[in-house]
Amino acid sequence: MSGGKKLEQIELENTETGERRLVQTPAVFSMIGARPCTEWLPPEIESDDKGFIKTGSTVVDAPAWRASKHQPGPLETSLPGIFAAGDVRSGSVKRCAARSCEGGMAVAGVQMRLAASS
Repeated sequence: MSGGKKLEQIELENTETGERRLVQTPAVFSMIGARPCTEWLPPEIESDDKGFIKTGSTVVDAPAWRASKHQPGPLETSLPGIFAAGDVRSGSVKRCAARSCEGGMAVAGVQMRLAASS
């Protein structure tokens, strides 16, 4: 990125070919979270076709939920008591404010599950 007192241009690089090009632009938006990196999770935690973790009503028919007397909470995965929040969650809006709010909601969900089991 370069410019005088404000952004004027960016240099883009194709990491496969090494080709570089300059693009004149007054602004840049950086998007992260395009790849969820969830391949390490056990298969019991269901994900969508892109690897993002399914939660809430999308997992109600998962085997572990069929045996449960509860319905999954909005951030609960296909395994009761396991929560997903932020960019890794299927259907999330992939924005900073949403990630922090979902994290707080997940903590509240965990606390409710712990209180119900004691």
